[in-house]
Amino acid sequence: MIAPGVVFTPSAWARWAVERLNAPALVAAGATFCDPTAGEGAFVFALAEATVGLRGVPDAAWADRVWLIERDGAFLETFARRWREAWGFAFPERNLIETDVVLNPPKRQYDLVAGNPPWITYPDLSSQDQAAYRPWFQTLDLVGPPSQLLLGRSRLDLAALVTASVFTNLVSPRGRAGFFLPLSLFHNDGSAARWRSWRPDSVVDLTELRPFPGVATRCGWAEFTPGSPPAVGRPIPYLTGSPGRWEEQEAVEHTEGAPWRIIPKGTSAALPSCPLQTWQRPRQGINTGGANAAFHVVGPPPGVDPSFVHPLATARLRGTDAKKWILVPYHRNGSLLDENELEASGLAAFWSAWRERLSSRRGVLLGSQLSRGRWWALLGVGAYAFTPYKVVWSAYGRARLDASVLGPRSDGSVWQADQALQAYIPCLDEAEAQRLRDFLNSEPVADYLASLRGAGTKNWAQPGRFKPLWRFPQESCVQEGTTGN
Repeated sequence: MIAPGVVFTPSAWARWAVERLNAPALVAAGATFCDPTAGEGAFVFALAEATVGLRGVPDAAWADRVWLIERDGAFLETFARRWREAWGFAFPERNLIETDVVLNPPKRQYDLVAGNPPWITYPDLSSQDQAAYRPWFQTLDLVGPPSQLLLGRSRLDLAALVTASVFTNLVSPRGRAGFFLPLSLFHNDGSAARWRSWRPDSVVDLTELRPFPGVATRCGWAEFTPGSPPAVGRPIPYLTGSPGRWEEQEAVEHTEGAPWRIIPKGTSAALPSCPLQTWQRPRQGINTGGANAAFHVVGPPPGVDPSFVHPLATARLRGTDAKKWILVPYHRNGSLLDENELEASGLAAFWSAWRERLSSRRGVLLGSQLSRGRWWALLGVGAYAFTPYKVVWSAYGRARLDASVLGPRSDGSVWQADQALQAYIPCLDEAEAQRLRDFLNSEPVADYLASLRGAGTKNWAQPGRFKPLWRFPQESCVQEGTTGN
């Protein structure tokens, strides 16, 4: 059974990758080579095949300079058998290392390292692997600040962990490395600054070419010289297209470690900007902690105080008629109802069948409320949730921003955004809301979002994406988080 996250590399793409690193010529001339997540040895077979014609066929001396590291010994056994069948001699057993490159990396370094580490995030690992790898995310400095962890903005990717271990332990001081990687490591918020400090020499975006059958993840090939000082501020060559017809663009960062923007080579990296008050920082909508069925209703329920029932903005909202409503047990100043107020509002009776389910919701931030017996709490509610105007947009899975202004309603209820599906900016007056809407829907902002290469993904227009565009009254406030949950 293949472990989750394991994606075998097609032989044609393995051959393309080792030739990108000039590995066939370098290994033939005496350089050492290692695949740290070797699987059944696609990269080594590709390296051997590419060597034919340079200095004859691979021989025992050539094989002595090549290593495979793999935690699943069955894969190495398959490689050894296929190698003997293909080349007529046994691959050196000492160069087949059965170990986990994170937990127990070999005590030697290599001139060239190339591979395809597992593409899986920490939450999707087995409980056994989570326990084994958890301390190494800390040891290799791949965990963001506690606030980012609590808010889910720190990405814990196994590919990042594997490559960090490789850069730290396996690549020689002047060595080079190349990996097939999910491009989310470069384009999304949450990748650790330590990992992004290993700036690649170049990246090839392979998403449109779909090199791995059945895998829809945005992916690419990245080349590194880990021992070289990071060229902070210098654009990184970023190739799109196809072999033989590559178009070179540039990857730029607004600040060190920020998500990449891809712009045409030689063009200005200047960003559009807009003034914004600190309290208005964009936020995700109200989060029910996985209990939408309890909080989302098709209309104001009988017996419930209507002042706690608010219209929910839907993805296709284009008017003032609410299609869905949300129960919000909070005062307009953002404070949670106490138990007596909950009873008086009719919400306690309405949720009587839900109490056990609501009390068992999980999550660190929500848990702090639940531990105090406040089983009716939500995330993402403050005074900002009740401003008379909101600029709301779809934050998930689109390719064009659709910001619109939602204003006061005659019944006194207040429009609310829907969890991570939507984001919003709270506003006190209509003119301010229209100004911000027009800015968000402008062509410069559309170009900025397109440069982030997130169209169609869940991170496409989340609040943090806009962080570089706001001019706050105090610059120190610009560094604060922007989801508000």
